[in-house]
Amino acid sequence: MSREDAYALVQAAAMATWENGTPLRETLRAEAAARGQALDEARLDEACRPRRYVERLGPVFDRLERLS
Repeated sequence: MSREDAYALVQAAAMATWENGTPLRETLRAEAAARGQALDEARLDEACRPRRYVERLGPVFDRLERLS
């Protein structure tokens, strides 16, 4: 899928999640299915893994603390 198509898919899923509270992962699947696009479950697993986004926060907070 092109970057533009992926962006549109995520934007639509995020809005649906915001409006109805359905988990983002579910709305991503539904939006992709509605567009006739399949999502790679392994890549979706990786993208939805919270640790991926917070694993490097420790050093960031350490640097912020030193600024005080």
